[in-house]
Amino acid sequence: RALKVSSFQDIWLKCVTHIKISKPRDDVCHRCERLRNKILDAVTEEKKLLAISDIQEHIADAKKEREFYRSRKESALKEIENRED
Repeated sequence: RALKVSSFQDIWLKCVTHIKISKPRDDVCHRCERLRNKILDAVTEEKKLLAISDIQEHIADAKKEREFYRSRKESALKEIENRED
């Protein structure tokens, strides 16, 4: 028997209160969080621009890493498929 979403949420909240589901905005790495705070804490325009540059560089690096991961994963999956043939 299927549960309604509200019933599932009630059970979840009662049984596993220690597990929280992060909001997309909260689900960031430590460095992203630190760099975001650096932007917020910047007093001068120069420091703010430098902090923005730092976070943009970090995001670009993270995108490159994700793309590399995806390409390696795709290669591995193709290799597995070829072995099964």
